[in-house]
Amino acid sequence: MDEPDAIKAVLDEIRPFVSAQDFGAVCDRLEKACAAALHDRHFLDAASLSAMLGSFLSVAGHEEAALDAFVQAESLEPIPRRSLATAAHLVSANRAALAAERVRQVLAQSELDAATRHEGLALLGRIAVAEGYWGEAVLLLHEARKEAVSGDLEAMLWDRALAQALLDHLVARDDVRAYLAFLIKRAESEADDLSKADALELLSRTEGLGSGGAG
Repeated sequence: MDEPDAIKAVLDEIRPFVSAQDFGAVCDRLEKACAAALHDRHFLDAASLSAMLGSFLSVAGHEEAALDAFVQAESLEPIPRRSLATAAHLVSANRAALAAERVRQVLAQSELDAATRHEGLALLGRIAVAEGYWGEAVLLLHEARKEAVSGDLEAMLWDRALAQALLDHLVARDDVRAYLAFLIKRAESEADDLSKADALELLSRTEGLGSGGAG
């Protein structure tokens, strides 16, 4: 069985448990599938399964076990995307300093593709929000937007989380509106109704707020 088929088989197996929100059963099956992939030396398969395991462990509230799973995925497939996934979990686990160090290491790499650089800049912006550095967060929002535009990123790849985080703290309304306007324009050019709807929903949250300049 090749790797895509193996992953699909596991997804089919866990789907009923996900629907039932039985995350214990989901994690149990993912852990066993990951161990089997490692035994068979299907390391990329194991990396994908380990990353999925990390996500569900986090949902279940097992943050340290989730971190171990993300780190394992990163060690099995040492690519920037895996490092950013680990960093994103560290942010959610309130370990912003460690997350920022990891993201900066990724962004320092040469020849990053536009999608990875955009994701890294946006994640660094979320870290700045978590630490209360609004001005830095807004600058990173602009940098992420520039990277998305210059890299001709599809709308589905544009980050929404940084814009949402800024809105959650009622800051930088005008900057967020400008970012979302670019995203909406891109989505319209692709006839991507789902991405457009996402952006419009966020845009609606800016109505009635002050200009919210970053301090």
